[in-house]
Parts: sequence; structure tokens; C-alpha cells
Amino acid sequence: MEVSKARGEWVDPALGRCTFATWAEEWAATVVDLRPSTRDRDVRVVRVHLVPCFGDVPVAKISNPMVKRFIADMLATGDHAPATVRKVGQILAKVMRSAVDAGLIARSPCDGVRLPAEGRREMRFLTAEQVTRLAGAVGPEWEALVYTAAYAGLRWGELAGLRPERVDLGRRTITVVEQLNELSGHLEWGPPKTAAGRRAV
Repeated sequence: MEVSKARGEWVDPALGRCTFATWAEEWAATVVDLRPSTRDRDVRVVRVHLVPCFGDVPVAKISNPMVKRFIADMLATGDHAPATVRKVGQILAKVMRSAVDAGLIARSPCDGVRLPAEGRREMRFLTAEQVTRLAGAVGPEWEALVYTAAYAGLRWGELAGLRPERVDLGRRTITVVEQLNELSGHLEWGPPKTAAGRRAV
């Protein structure tokens, strides 16, 4: 213990008795470096996937083999795509890394855990004829949305958040300065995903 203290590696065992559910709640309350939509997704993953498995387990008792078994079981059920399992593993690693930073544990049990590759999905692009058929099928109320989605290269949140004053028909341009996201069941305005997302199309 004295050697660990001298090295700055000693961790008070009492801190690690905090359950994962309690620590995850503390972690979620202090996350300030994520976009609202990313934070909302991470908190949802913790609630849906991580708390049911690790919720009552003291943080210090979560071991590397437990994490590996959790990832393997998620893959084995076939209910989740590898990309989903990978994201869940990454968020678990974030929560446990924060426990290390807070001094609850000396080392993250996620260190060295291999996550499944995300895999590349083949992208499908509509032909001009298919775009026209789709626009006709949705009716006049949504026709402009289909054409804008197909040819302007906007993300869904940017399309949903597009206001009339951002469209200049005379210059044939769309100015993208905001987007609309659904966060925990309510709509929230925010900036584009990246700084480069502010643009004229």
C-alpha cells in the first residue's frame, strides 16, 4: 500500500464499492464535452444495455473477463449488429475510464477488450427516375423534401431543421446554420454536426 501511494497508484477500496448504476448516473451528470444528441445516445445505451447487466455490481468488482463475456454474449444472441455492440463497448469503456480518472479504480476493466469491427454497409443510391417516383408517391406536401434530400446533400437533422428564410430561390441556395434533433422524445435545435457543416449549398 505504501509503495502504491508513493507511485500515486493507490486507490481507496471504499470508493470502488459504489455500484455501476450509481457511478453511471454520476458520470452522466458531469458529461459536458459531448453534443446533446451524442450525450442523449450515450445515456440511452447506459440505461438500456449496461445498467441491466452491471447495475448492481460494485465498480471495483467489474473485471476484464466480465466485460469480455458481456460483449461475447451480445454478439452471440444475434439481436444486435456488430456496430451496435461496438458502440455499447465504447460507451462502457468511457464510463469505466471516468471511474479511473475519479480514483474509484486503478485500471479500467475494458482495457485490452477487443470490440467487433463495425463493417462497411454497401450504400444504395436512387436513380433520378426513382427519386421522381418517390417524390410523386409521397404527395405534394413532402415532394420538395424528397428532392432536397436527394440532391442537396443535407443530413436528416439539417433537413428537419430547414427554415423558409434559409432558402433563397433567386440564388438557388440553401444556407445551413442549424439542425433539429429528437432528444429523449422532444425536439431540440442545435448547430450542425461539425463546424464545416455551416455552409451554403
